Amino acid sequence: MALKALQEIGITHRGTPKSVDVYQQVAFDLVVILCDQDDDQCPVWLAKGKVVHQPYRDPALASGSEDQKMAAYRTVRDQMLDEIPGLLE
Repeated sequence: MALKALQEIGITHRGTPKSVDVYQQVAFDLVVILCDQDDDQCPVWLAKGKVVHQPYRDPALASGSEDQKMAAYRTVRDQMLDEIPGLLE
């Protein structure tokens, strides 16, 4: 559903999932952690770079009909589109 929510706004995913460990030696100015603060699987960033925790409810945990679940993905997608660009200014 996440890929479908992205495709709806013209974003096509072409990558593959990677562990945060792949990037431990890469210098970033800013690292934005997106997972919900209550998520015990949320990555911890110990490398260099300013860290901002921008929590979003995991839409994969949504219940209800397929339409209701898809709405949860759209909500998180739209929140990210509204909030994250401001972190990059």
